[in-house]
Amino acid sequence: MSGVRVILVLAWKDLRLLLRDKAAFFFTAIFPLVFGVLFGAVFSGAAGGDGPQSLGVAIADLDRTEDSRALLDTFIADSRLDATNVIDAHEARELVRKGSAEAFIVIPAGFADAARMPFGGTPMRLEIGSGPSGRATRGLLTGIATQKLYQHLQSGMVDPERATDMLQEARRAMAVAEGVDAPQRLALQGLLTAAERAIVDMPADDAADDANAGGFNVVTIEQTEVTGDDAGDTPEALTISAFAITFPQAILWAVMGCAAGFGVSLVTERTGGTMTRLRVAPIGRWHIVLGKACACLITTLVVSSVLLLLAWIAFGVRPVAPFMLVLAVLAVALCFVGIMMLLAVVGTTEAAASGIGWACLLTLAMIGGGAIPLAFMPAWLRDIGHISPVKWGITAIEGGLWRGLSPAEMMLPIGVLLGMGTLSFTIGAVVFARRETR
Repeated sequence: MSGVRVILVLAWKDLRLLLRDKAAFFFTAIFPLVFGVLFGAVFSGAAGGDGPQSLGVAIADLDRTEDSRALLDTFIADSRLDATNVIDAHEARELVRKGSAEAFIVIPAGFADAARMPFGGTPMRLEIGSGPSGRATRGLLTGIATQKLYQHLQSGMVDPERATDMLQEARRAMAVAEGVDAPQRLALQGLLTAAERAIVDMPADDAADDANAGGFNVVTIEQTEVTGDDAGDTPEALTISAFAITFPQAILWAVMGCAAGFGVSLVTERTGGTMTRLRVAPIGRWHIVLGKACACLITTLVVSSVLLLLAWIAFGVRPVAPFMLVLAVLAVALCFVGIMMLLAVVGTTEAAASGIGWACLLTLAMIGGGAIPLAFMPAWLRDIGHISPVKWGITAIEGGLWRGLSPAEMMLPIGVLLGMGTLSFTIGAVVFARRETR
């Protein structure tokens, strides 16, 4: 019997055992699907909840004036934000699409003119954008931005020099305004002149109250969702199902369930004597290892595919880069097959292997964004999350599902997943082989 056929026969043996054991089949194949749907439902509703505590924001200053720079500096100095100054709006959107920032702010050209004439009909305008999961993020950032815009307006109202400039500009505009007769023009210019004299002596609190006076549209915030288009390289404003955000996390939980289940089954076969009976046959240790890996890979791919099909049919999730999504799912499956092999050797008994394995997987899920989105974590914890395959798995699946990452952009997460899987499988297989020779 050829080596490949032996591996396939052993894999089929594991799959038949899995199907025969109804409890094991439920918790390995069915429960992850149920958990995934519930997980998606809970977090899709939570998309409108509290936002991140430390928000990564890319800010593009297109006005490049003293006023826009002052506003930019207030964003950078805000402890609630992890702000980065970028060159243009496209770069800011790209950082959000690739997951390097949770949101972006664009200060458009003409901001300074609107700030110096806040009641002249042209409001101060900002554009705020985030990924499709960021309704709470955009809401939080809109509140922060609105506060800073009014503070910027107040600083002008309480600054005598700037307030005088505003009033002088208003007088010049009144002098050439059409549809105003001479008596009205004279009365309004007199009123502006009187205001110019009075503004210097106005208390700061009164000026601030005037800056917030109702009836004027002095601030406009435009909100945008960012995702990849069908070509996968141009961000555009789209509204997609919230399940496109939650299903990558659900898939990772399902994959972890498969890895844990097959890891424990290998320990069960060793402690229950099945491994000894297999060794009596003309079968090598590597055949046993690769057969178990093949069965785990098949189950993982099937469960992941069913989840994606369910997302498509039931929740309208449409991948923007299907080929990249296929590569991502395959890389995730291979990575956790390797982790399965490592989990199979962390304990000598079923209870030890199961407890240690799930403790490791839950920790990796927590720091990798599988339980709480990375955007809601402190910066130091997000940095630690780079060691988690869950983080890279979610990034890769999101890249094909809604971010529209290009092949070059997918190389990093897929490469990390394959590297982690290869290293884990090698260590686990070597330890397993040494134990079997004792």
